[in-house]
Amino acid sequence: MRAVSSSISASARHRTTPRCASRRDGTDAPRVTLALKEWHAACEAMRCGRQTVLLRKGGIADDARASSFEIRSTEFALFPTNFHVDAALLAREEAAALAAGAAPDMKKGESVTLALVTRVTGAWIVDGARGLEALRALKNYHCWSDALQQTRLAYKPQMGLTILELRAYEAAAGNRATLEADLERYGGCKSWIDIDPWTPTTLRACVSDEDFAERGARLRADLEALDATDVLVK
Repeated sequence: MRAVSSSISASARHRTTPRCASRRDGTDAPRVTLALKEWHAACEAMRCGRQTVLLRKGGIADDARASSFEIRSTEFALFPTNFHVDAALLAREEAAALAAGAAPDMKKGESVTLALVTRVTGAWIVDGARGLEALRALKNYHCWSDALQQTRLAYKPQMGLTILELRAYEAAAGNRATLEADLERYGGCKSWIDIDPWTPTTLRACVSDEDFAERGARLRADLEALDATDVLVK
């Protein structure tokens, strides 16, 4: 695979678990200050271990001059959002998650609870012209149906498709971060939001080490066949 540089540090790139994630006293626990907005159904798929990959192009409010999605950090929370789409456009499990309930809506004054911390363990870019081919080849890694793939790829068609492999961890119920409704700070169609420091000291891996390693090996083999560009560290 070809390679491009990134601001991700080598040590952070190759760690697969948050620092001392199982400790309860807060010593060396991950200090999370950034959250990535992601569709509620995808967050649920990550939490339940059905998905370990996110597909990104960027939000409407992101830098329009960027040629690919910006990875601002190797460790961040997931901020669940509502993506208005017909359940028929989703894979079966994610359609069920959508039917089960929507994410909190700050436009209605509702607070949003952050429960998932993720670490980037791999990142690749596929040329925009091969986006549909990539999505179909990677159908076992994401929750987009064929119909939804066409819709999403039509957005910023010139931009490459970024594939993020994430190790996800769920914080214990009493150890989550709650963001009060604040549209000025958290609203808008932007991918990343800064949050007050959150140190989740009790985390559960959403996928076992063995399962994650097996999925990662298969993913890399499939990406090799797509001639994906590996996002390397500086």
